[in-house]
Amino acid sequence: MQRKIYLIFFLFLAIFSGFLYQKLVFDFKDELFSQEKMVPAERKNVSLSYIIPYKESLFLKIKAPQKFPIDKIFFNGNYILAETTKLKGITYTYHFFISQQFVLKGNNVLKIKFVSPPHLNIDVRLYNYRKKIAENLVVFLKDNHIFKKDRSILGVLFATIFLLFVYFVILKLLSKIIVSKIYTYLFLFFLSPTAFLTLIYFISLKMNLRIAVSAVFFFFLYIIFAFFILILVISKYIFAKPQEADLIFPPPLWKARFKRVYLWISKKSFSEKCIILFMFLLLWCALFLSFGWEKIAEQLANLAYFLLVTGVMGKFIKFLGEER
Repeated sequence: MQRKIYLIFFLFLAIFSGFLYQKLVFDFKDELFSQEKMVPAERKNVSLSYIIPYKESLFLKIKAPQKFPIDKIFFNGNYILAETTKLKGITYTYHFFISQQFVLKGNNVLKIKFVSPPHLNIDVRLYNYRKKIAENLVVFLKDNHIFKKDRSILGVLFATIFLLFVYFVILKLLSKIIVSKIYTYLFLFFLSPTAFLTLIYFISLKMNLRIAVSAVFFFFLYIIFAFFILILVISKYIFAKPQEADLIFPPPLWKARFKRVYLWISKKSFSEKCIILFMFLLLWCALFLSFGWEKIAEQLANLAYFLLVTGVMGKFIKFLGEER
């Protein structure tokens, strides 16, 4: 009965995750527009031309010297006001939101008027998004063209089936490793990334912006949480007390093999356990690098080297204690 209740709960979470997939996941790899220019401002008026592929709202950022502030900004002849102006050191940073009604598909003209000629290079940046948090996570303005594309219900179905598949794979793996608290670990696996994506979704609802993630980010988030759940279970073997062995070891077919590993590791000191975990993480770094996930591999490598340093320092302190 308990298993059926959990299965219904996970089915609901998978369907809700499919809904989040429909609302958050977009293919924006080749849809980002950005132009950054260092413009020589030798006169009071500076004019720039842009070819804009879509009629949508834009975000403009200009950096100018404090001594030569901007007087007025015109986009296609329309006067626009700065949303925010920040002073850092001797430089003003102006932030502008250019409304969709002022933007033309094709050639557009930006005019900048200064109080007096700066005779310096001015940093001008024009984007069709607000902020690029990562390669697979971008904050867009709400009327961006990627949100107007037709969305298929197949995306929801695909995401739901994929997550249920991962659920059954993790269930199978955990059933071979532990005999208790399987569903607790599965609950953590499903709920944690779903809660994170739900938070992203509701934050975007409260803003005049919209957050979009790539399919790679969406699915990798669940996979990485599954990886950490497995690490959590393995650490239970490494750091559990010997008298708990019979409670956490798997069924008879696997018990002897895991018990042999457990007994070998349990005899090791804390510093040796850190070094063993370092080697295990280093293997995962190599795997991630083979898939081209350099940033994830870099973070794991940092953790691995921290464990290595901890283990070596522990060995060194023990050595000093034995010398006395």
